[in-house]
Amino acid sequence: MWAVIADGAGGWYIGGEFTRVSGLARGYLAHIGSDRSVDSTFDAAANGPVFALKLSGGSLYVGGAFTSIGGQQRGSTSVA
Repeated sequence: MWAVIADGAGGWYIGGEFTRVSGLARGYLAHIGSDRSVDSTFDAAANGPVFALKLSGGSLYVGGAFTSIGGQQRGSTSVA
């Protein structure tokens, strides 16, 4: 795990370099509910590691080394 942020309701969003959480396929990003179970309704399916998370105004912002998340293509940026 590289990033963890509270969801404001007793649960957590987690990001990192994983493809499974508690036996469920989750592409680098998952939501853990307040009951500590993996949220089966949340599957953003990033195609690369997640390094940063920010929750603001009900939106989750995600940063990392991916080019697709939530079924949407995203541009890549290189840092020297």
